[in-house]
Amino acid sequence: MKAYGRVYYLLSKYLHWDTEPPGDIYRAITSTLKALLKDKSLTFQKSRWYGDDLCPAAWDYVFSLDLLCAQLGWIWTVSHVIRY
Repeated sequence: MKAYGRVYYLLSKYLHWDTEPPGDIYRAITSTLKALLKDKSLTFQKSRWYGDDLCPAAWDYVFSLDLLCAQLGWIWTVSHVIRY
């Protein structure tokens, strides 16, 4: 909701805000977390740089949650959220 210009345009297209405008950000975070937990296609994959790594779909969830949490000023880092 704080996005402006091109960022807002891209988010609007990606999140389909033209058909369902952004509303309760807490609901968006909750639904994203539920989708992450229910998605059975998420796997680990081998990475030549990191050994085992999340699949691209899992990273999409992580980056989406990072963006949503940043809008609320929440700290989303390995030491605060991901590790626990």
